[in-house]
Amino acid sequence: MKRRLSLLMLIVGVALISGILTSTSFAQPFETWAGTFSFTVKITSQETDNSGNDKFLTSNQSFAGTMSLYVGDNGLGTNAKGCYLELLGNDGTTICIKDIVGISTESQKSKSEKVLLVGIGSFTTTVEENIVTGIAYVDIKGTLKEDKSNYVASIALSGKIGGGANEASDNFVFSGTLNNTILTKQSGP
Repeated sequence: MKRRLSLLMLIVGVALISGILTSTSFAQPFETWAGTFSFTVKITSQETDNSGNDKFLTSNQSFAGTMSLYVGDNGLGTNAKGCYLELLGNDGTTICIKDIVGISTESQKSKSEKVLLVGIGSFTTTVEENIVTGIAYVDIKGTLKEDKSNYVASIALSGKIGGGANEASDNFVFSGTLNNTILTKQSGP
């Protein structure tokens, strides 16, 4: 009986290790799809007025840069930082979506497919020379357009992006709408 348990434990151990190896083998992207973006971000912070009342202060800021989506052999993949989707702002702001769920259509006769992506992650920015980090989310829909050979030629994405920071010196939330950002294939593995 003891020998059977040891053999069973060995089989379970090998199965777990091979499962870990299989799941981490998708960590590197098979393809990188990237494009430029530009949209307005609404930033809401809290401010105390002269009477001691806490009020919301709202401002708008332009956010532009490069967006990258990583696609692996069996669906979405990640870059070396673990991001499925990454926005690199021209101002140094980064948004890295590390947890994501995506669903898509597949039609044999259509030259375009639809995709829905929802994810959470983190962002880093600089506010008055202070590095600020916080949480970020995306709620995106997209269209994958195929060429004559039925290969994906471009990905158009639109949707909501937002997040916030809750640090001692910088408390704020932000949201914006991404409109028709076109991604094209950049590289292989």
